[in-house]
Amino acid sequence: MIEKRLDFVAVGSFKTGTTWIYNYLQFLPEVCVPSKVKETFFFDRKYYKGIEFYFSHFPDYKQGQLMGEVAPSYFHSEKAPFRIHQLNHQCKIIVTLREPTDRLVSYYLHMLQRGDISKTTSFREAIDKKNILFNSSRYYYHLSRWLNLFSKNNVIILFYETLKNNPKEFASELCFQLGIEFRGIPPILNQRVNEGKVPVNYALAKSLYQGIRLLRSHELHSLVNFGKNLGLQKLLFRRKYPDDNIIQTEDLNYALALISDDIKMLEKSLGLDLSIWRDSWNRKGLTFV
Repeated sequence: MIEKRLDFVAVGSFKTGTTWIYNYLQFLPEVCVPSKVKETFFFDRKYYKGIEFYFSHFPDYKQGQLMGEVAPSYFHSEKAPFRIHQLNHQCKIIVTLREPTDRLVSYYLHMLQRGDISKTTSFREAIDKKNILFNSSRYYYHLSRWLNLFSKNNVIILFYETLKNNPKEFASELCFQLGIEFRGIPPILNQRVNEGKVPVNYALAKSLYQGIRLLRSHELHSLVNFGKNLGLQKLLFRRKYPDDNIIQTEDLNYALALISDDIKMLEKSLGLDLSIWRDSWNRKGLTFV
């Protein structure tokens, strides 16, 4: 009987390149990730189903491979860190950080696209609701939970900006941290994934994603993947959001001010170099104090 052990979890946060990471890991022969679904939601929503249920998501696992999952919902979960630590206290935790205002805008559009918030809800209104959109932006607050449990050497912090500007460098560092050989990037991964697009019909989009969630909750991942292969999403989402002026500068400044203390703690307590974020704020005319 093959012994299974969870070696790593890429915990996000949301909209920080986790889908790209999942797709890349699928190409690596040294790694085994769930094949039918990117996220199992085991350690935050389905823990009651037991560890054998979790390991059933890795039917192709071979002895000697690194077993891992890509699961951005775990980043801000209160229970997932403890549960993962209980399973393997030496598990590597991969955290990807993205310039906060860019991530907030991307996630806001993502939530609009899927009907998680009303299309009449403004960016600032969504922020003020202090829901998952805002909560998942508190990087230091959530990182502290992981660092309180796992060795600092096992909490690996990567930056989305590196992935965006130099995917080869990002993938090379990811492989290095996992202790495997870097062999380059498959050409197909040079395409953008999970790109925000405007639905042709918001009501249909909401119904579609409600249906997907229902199927996923019953582990009917093959049906969801079949629908994706048919191109149903491409029919419903045809037009990209405009790149510029989606959100007013004053609203971005408002959001940045709300999380400024959290960002400062990333620099002060963790010693992270956030100069690339500061350069971005200067280009966009944002004020960070």
